Amino acid sequence: MVLRPSQETHTPPNQDSEILTPVEAELEALRSEVEALRAHNAFLENENEEKDSIIAIQEVALGNREMNEDEELRHGLTVARAVLRYKAEKKVSDDEKEKLRQEAIEDPLTGVLNRRGFFYAVEVIDLETRHDRRNQDLSLLHIDIDKLKDVNDSEGHAAGDNLIVQVANTLKERLRDDDVIARFGGDEFIVLLQNVSQDDAMYIAEQLRKQVEAIIPPEGYSYNASLSIGVGKVNNSIDEVISATDDALFEAKRNGRNQVVAVETKS
Repeated sequence: MVLRPSQETHTPPNQDSEILTPVEAELEALRSEVEALRAHNAFLENENEEKDSIIAIQEVALGNREMNEDEELRHGLTVARAVLRYKAEKKVSDDEKEKLRQEAIEDPLTGVLNRRGFFYAVEVIDLETRHDRRNQDLSLLHIDIDKLKDVNDSEGHAAGDNLIVQVANTLKERLRDDDVIARFGGDEFIVLLQNVSQDDAMYIAEQLRKQVEAIIPPEGYSYNASLSIGVGKVNNSIDEVISATDDALFEAKRNGRNQVVAVETKS
């Protein structure tokens, strides 16, 4: 199993209007990260250190390119990013680190990870489990709060926010510390379950569905809470399983909502 973080395409301005290769685009994105860190006074002591860091990133990329393996190249760039983040964190106080961390990777309403935080967690899991991935099951839950828009329209956004927080709290209370919970959008959550097969993930998803269905709204509100959930096993790219579980989630909603649907396994 090869667990890969999401690869977002960055297209920085180019004076000659030439098309960047994926590697060049990654390097441009890394340069942008360095600039953002420097803007926070969190990273570089002088320009020479910045230049040295960029050169080191390029050396990692070029060195891995000789292997002619995209996976190895991506891994090298991921390690380079990790080094940059480590350098940055060493230069800020604990309070500043907490503020930056929350702004960067946490959803402010619920306290769970945001989309960026989820993919950062995926990178960390990938690096930590690289030596023993064949023996690890990873499953994904793609969760949607049913008819959240109707709640917002009929009872106000305060009611909708309250429902989102209740769902997030249910996920945090019922899942393990090692499970990765993230809010992906207004009504959408993603959960990565470590060392959990797809069959077990189906059971967990059904229990979560029942717990949310039993939510009692606070005084003054009358909404009913329910979830539609798509479940799948992580076999290769994290993007692929997110897409597959999104399709399963759509199937659950099309069949009437408030249910769990598994991704069909290929024989």
